[in-house]
Amino acid sequence: MGSPAFILGGRTPPLLTTVRAACKPFDSVLRSDPEPDIEDIAQVIEAAEREADAFFARNHVTGGMKQLFELGIARLDGRSDQAVFTLTQAMGGGKTHLMVSFGLIAKSPSLRQQVLDGASLKAPNGFGAAKVVAISGRQPSDRYIWGEIAHQLGKGAEFRRFWESGASAPGEADWMKLIGDEPTLIMLDELAPYLDYAQTKELGQGTLANVVTYALANLFSAAVKLPRCMVVVSNLSAAYQGASRSIAQTVANLSQEVRRSAKEITPVALNSNEIFDILRRRLFERMPGPEVVDRVASEYAKAMDEAVRSRTVARTPEQYAEEVHRCYPFHPRLRDLVALFRNNEKFRQTRGLMRMVSRIVKDVYTEGRADTVGLIGVQHMDLNDSDMRNEVLPLSDLQEAVAKDIADGGNSHAETVDRQVGSDAGSQAANVILCASLMRGVDAKAGLTKEQVIECLVAPGRAPDEFAGAFDALVKDAWYIHRGAGEVVYFAPQENITKRLQSEADKAPQPRIDEGIQRQLEEVFRARQGKVYAEVLALPELGAIDLSGQRKLIAINPDTKTPPELAEKLFSGLVQKNNFLIVTGSPTYFLNLEGAMRRLYAAEKVLRELRADDPLRSEVEDRRNTAEFDFLTQVENAFNRVWYPGRKPDRSLGLIEAKLELRTAKGKDGRSSLDGETAVEAALVKAGKYNPNPEASADAIIQRVAGNPETNQGGLLWPDGSGFNTIPWLDITTKAKEAARFEWFPPGGLDAVKRIAVTSGKWRDAENGKVRRGPFPVDKTRVSVTPESRSLDGEVRLSVVALDAGQTPRIHFAKGTTTVSTSDPEMTELSFSTTDLRIAFLAVDPKGVHPTGEPYVWRNEITIQHTVSPSADGKRVELFARPSAATIRYTLNGTLAREGTVYDGSFLVTPAMATGGSVLLRAIAIDGDLEGEETFHIPMTVRPSRPKNDDGDDGGEGTDMPPTLRDFVDEAKPATLVLDIRQSSTEDFFSLVTALKAASAEAVVPQVTVGESTAALSMRLGGDLRLKGEGLSAVVEAVRASMGRPDATVTSAVKSVSFPTGRDLIAFVDALKVDVGDPRTCVTQS
Repeated sequence: MGSPAFILGGRTPPLLTTVRAACKPFDSVLRSDPEPDIEDIAQVIEAAEREADAFFARNHVTGGMKQLFELGIARLDGRSDQAVFTLTQAMGGGKTHLMVSFGLIAKSPSLRQQVLDGASLKAPNGFGAAKVVAISGRQPSDRYIWGEIAHQLGKGAEFRRFWESGASAPGEADWMKLIGDEPTLIMLDELAPYLDYAQTKELGQGTLANVVTYALANLFSAAVKLPRCMVVVSNLSAAYQGASRSIAQTVANLSQEVRRSAKEITPVALNSNEIFDILRRRLFERMPGPEVVDRVASEYAKAMDEAVRSRTVARTPEQYAEEVHRCYPFHPRLRDLVALFRNNEKFRQTRGLMRMVSRIVKDVYTEGRADTVGLIGVQHMDLNDSDMRNEVLPLSDLQEAVAKDIADGGNSHAETVDRQVGSDAGSQAANVILCASLMRGVDAKAGLTKEQVIECLVAPGRAPDEFAGAFDALVKDAWYIHRGAGEVVYFAPQENITKRLQSEADKAPQPRIDEGIQRQLEEVFRARQGKVYAEVLALPELGAIDLSGQRKLIAINPDTKTPPELAEKLFSGLVQKNNFLIVTGSPTYFLNLEGAMRRLYAAEKVLRELRADDPLRSEVEDRRNTAEFDFLTQVENAFNRVWYPGRKPDRSLGLIEAKLELRTAKGKDGRSSLDGETAVEAALVKAGKYNPNPEASADAIIQRVAGNPETNQGGLLWPDGSGFNTIPWLDITTKAKEAARFEWFPPGGLDAVKRIAVTSGKWRDAENGKVRRGPFPVDKTRVSVTPESRSLDGEVRLSVVALDAGQTPRIHFAKGTTTVSTSDPEMTELSFSTTDLRIAFLAVDPKGVHPTGEPYVWRNEITIQHTVSPSADGKRVELFARPSAATIRYTLNGTLAREGTVYDGSFLVTPAMATGGSVLLRAIAIDGDLEGEETFHIPMTVRPSRPKNDDGDDGGEGTDMPPTLRDFVDEAKPATLVLDIRQSSTEDFFSLVTALKAASAEAVVPQVTVGESTAALSMRLGGDLRLKGEGLSAVVEAVRASMGRPDATVTSAVKSVSFPTGRDLIAFVDALKVDVGDPRTCVTQS
């Protein structure tokens, strides 16, 4: 191996017969490129007898071979009905090898008898030489499978018609005619890749794969009916794991055809001792006698007994000795370890095992290696051998693990352990764990426990503690060994967490670490509230600092100077000295930030790379949380001072120090946080630099800002001199960033102070964004008028207040005009109601302190209202200006009302004026400089839709306008109005009586009620009783008289009215303003 040969355990090994002394491998095994066997079924036909002899000389006849030999020979001899056989084992499981074996004995009677005798098989076989057809799906033929079978049988011409002009599947009868009664063996291997190929060849409505499936199904059916035909098929489902999904159904269909008549045979039982028979036969030319094996088994049993007594394993020594007898010269655990990863798709089972063990045997017999191996096992692999590492073992995803932890020319962790313990125990343990880590599959459980690993390594002359110590050291130092359930350990492509995190931390680029520290500091001090500062600069270069804009917090690298050198340079070199603050602290703790950041960086990087369902994710998250807390704790200690601009005790301007108390908090989710902003705010409030509520001390702040206007003395932000009483507000806010002595406010705090100064009269807003400080000239009197409410008729209630008019002001007013003087009446009530359109007010200070200002003219609002009443010709509309107006104009066609008709009384709108079911009325009221404009929609009745009659006539359109009453009624003919007309007041009732009298009409009045509530009399009149106006009035008056209440309320309901002429009907409707809607539905004439 790559590791040096050590004196095992520091002791001279006992007298153990080693495999090198007892066994002789074939020369081909010891060569770097062993001779190939006949492994391709396509070579069977061309194999010579001499080659066949050599083939069987080096191969063990397995149980699967014996089963196929017996059943197959019986079939070819005509003594069995079993015609189809399928070999069931995964890739590399011995299927092709078994086909080759049976093909050789089927074609050669002499070889057949020799092999049968050697395997102690009694199988009568008088059929002579069978015809043998060997088809490999990896060697497609232009004749297709059926044509190639016919060709190999020497009857190619008979099947030419099935391939010469395109693929056509032979039927069952065609196959039976072709094969006949002669002993015939047809072997089909690697069909899945052939079907994958055939799937790409379109043929008619399907593909060549469909034809192949049908042709082979007919072959199987024919074979069953023929007396001496035998078909052997390698397992389809496992034969070609690379097959595309497109052939999945085709393979399934063909597999089903096979299963209908096939006998399943397993070529090699990998979970039995049979595998050791194969290995011995294939790899060793000479084996020792039983006495040597007995001695070796005895020595290993003693070693196992010592391990049991040391409590490192729990194995029965006697049982172990029996296993050594069965497995010699191989370690009993070899089979179990290989069984762990035999389902790895990259390991070709029997073939892969053969190649792997052959390479291990070569390693054990390598010249220069210590001759100490009593039983060969996976622990003796030399993974510094590139062939073993790259070609033999399925290690594609573990190459890095092998290089770092197992074999790297003496530099791996296992080889380092070897040097530490003085033996190859570390490498042996690593090899065993590696082989237990190659499992693949849904239910794969990779790995071994410590006890299981030591059990694989126990050997004469090797103390169990040697392997136990090497195991512990390897697990501790290895980067790719992981722990699983039940204390098992295994290699995985990912580095284990401790080492992976350490590796990521060590190799993290310095710029990334610097950026990480900056990012974390920016997050710690982030301006979430933005009250004390708005932006954070973490560890900036001096030349990159820009203090324009809002206030900034700068976190700098601490030094031993007071104040820190960078902070002093900033203060002395910048104009905006009051627009930044510094946080810094301990240089010692600051140096610890890098190590803490590296650990945090590594944990976050690994988390990003892990899948969301990775079982390691929880552990890494815990590591991340711990690293995060550690980093923030270092920030706590490193940044414990805040420096702010101000006046020092010696009265000079500079940076002043305050204690910064940061506190890391842990959340329920395990994450940590540090609120630097709140801590900075608390420190500056305590120091008196930050005022969180400037409004509360606005008067004092105003004085500090503006100084004393009476003496023209400026303040901290306002220049001296009367020439600077009015200055731009921008100058004040700019100066606030420059004056180191000036305190800090929350955003908008200085503007809030300004508003208080203006509202209190200390300052005034001036033009162009300027502000003016007092003293100011005396203000002139003013009047403030506030409308408090407005009624529908335009009456407004006003509240009037005199401003800047002294303590006993007078207010004069004049209604209906825009001029007023002191000769006009004086207001005695400051709150009153009015319908005037204009009122002029004038405020006067009786003491003359405030000069009389200009009059204030209050103007009312004009609104327009309208009413709509029914008419025989349509609808009549009235307009009203509220409270009043000189003129009202209106239009009915949508044009501007200002250009419309002057309103001089109610007007008529007719259906002909309507658009979309209504008439658009636009009106404007004008009174001098006052105007009010409104738009109304006057709805007009639309004829309802009518369903179609039996003839399919819908009776006309359903959205046309009905005629007016005047247009509809024949004024000369009698007419009847059938319409519910209710009179809900006494006035309405007597208006009805009057209208009935004027029209000489008779009404059907179902109900009349005289009086109210419990003092009411309700009369129901017959439906055939028609009353004229005089009669109806007489009835009511009689009831009133009998009640003794001549003024009792009267209400009624009219059901219909009959008129002498249509003209009387029209007059009645106009008099009562009855809305008849569509007269066609309620007016009849005889």
